[in-house]
Formats: sequence, C-alpha cells, structure tokens
Amino acid sequence: MRERLILLNKEGKTPEEVFTESHEDLVTKGGEWLTSTSNAYSVVAGLFVTASKILASSTYVSFCTSLIAVVMFLAILTSGYRKRDFRGALLGKLLVGLTAFYVSIASTLISFSTGHFFIFGNELKSEASYLVTCVLLIIFFAFAQLPLFFHLLWATFNKVPKRNHRLSFPCWFSMGD
Repeated sequence: MRERLILLNKEGKTPEEVFTESHEDLVTKGGEWLTSTSNAYSVVAGLFVTASKILASSTYVSFCTSLIAVVMFLAILTSGYRKRDFRGALLGKLLVGLTAFYVSIASTLISFSTGHFFIFGNELKSEASYLVTCVLLIIFFAFAQLPLFFHLLWATFNKVPKRNHRLSFPCWFSMGD
C-alpha cells in the first residue's frame, strides 16, 4: 500500500486550501460571469429558435399556399368554360387561387426576410432601413394586386338582379284594342 505525503504550510494548510482561500473572490466573480454569459446566450438562442420557427412556418405556409394556387389555376385552365360556371365554380376557383397566391407571396416575403435577418443580422447596418424596405414591398404589392381581388370579392358577393326575359309594356300601351 502506498502512502501519500501531504505537505502543509506553517499554518497547517494544504496547497489546495491556500488556493481556495486566496481565490475566493475569483470564484464569486467567475460564477457571476458564467450566469451573465449564460443569460446572454440563452436570449440569443431563444431568438434563433424563434427566427427558425418563423422561417420554417412561413416557408411551409408559402409552399402549401403556392401549391393550392397552382391547383386552382390549373383547374380553371382545364375547365369546360360553361356559361353557368362563370358566376359560380370558376369565380370561386379564381378567388381561392388568388387568395392562396397572395398568402404565398406574403409568407415568402416573411420567410426570406426572416432568413436574411437570421443569417446577416450582425452585418446589417440599420434594422430600420431593412424594415422600411419590407414594408414598402408589401405596400407596393398591395396597391398593385389587391384592387383586382377586392373587385372580384365584391362582384361575387354582391346580389345582381336577374334579367327578366319577358317583355312588359306600360298599361297605357295596348296592342290592337
């Protein structure tokens, strides 16, 4: 059996005890540093997770709605164009297709903006100019495309009186009396 030789100083303390006593404040400061560093990295990690969730969700929504839009527009292209379908089925397909198309564009903008900010966030000079660019793109898109959409909605849900194919004459006009 080996015996260990333990060296003690004049005060009867081991080197480990001397080190621990002389560096007590360093342990406290190190603990505070670890806490603050962990908090900072937790916030950054939370932002990354949030950005990743937004990126993943908006990409998924963009993909699904663009597929819906393609299917609706293909259904319009392959329809028989019967007269009765112009007021009902074709208009409904067009509205669903346009709605899906607009949601797809908006979610694609969100997806790319989130991805861009996620990747180049540290290198962006000003987040304000970045946000202004996104808002201007949305406003431009809204002014360019949404009037057609709202006109179609109005035309779909507005009651238009049906034509009466009978000829009606005023009571004062008589034929052959």
